[in-house]
Amino acid sequence: MQNNLNTGEFIADIFKKNWRENFVFDAIKGTVLSYKDFFARARLYSLKLAELGLASGDIIALVMDNSLDLMILYFAGLLKGARIVPVDPFRGVEGINEIFSQIKCQLAITDIRSMAIAVKDFAAKRVI
Repeated sequence: MQNNLNTGEFIADIFKKNWRENFVFDAIKGTVLSYKDFFARARLYSLKLAELGLASGDIIALVMDNSLDLMILYFAGLLKGARIVPVDPFRGVEGINEIFSQIKCQLAITDIRSMAIAVKDFAAKRVI
């Protein structure tokens, strides 16, 4: 941990005290979330992943642009104990199929925009 020389406090301690006042910003969509809301959404998604039968160690492919949604889903997967592979939708169908055949994911998650860009037919068992 890094010590804040002005107050004698560690950065992690300052964050713990102020996390409700700090925000995450998605420059693409203009979305602003507090860390509290970010973690709440991640916890909800991790429960949904459990409902879908995802087990610790399973592989999730996240086919979407870099965004706040991607980060929330990434963190949700980590909370569930999954291995997460972010996949750039601009790789095209062949590129995505190649990645899927190599990682053998149990679940692929995408959004409408990314699906329209790239996803057609691939080797994942399920898409949500």
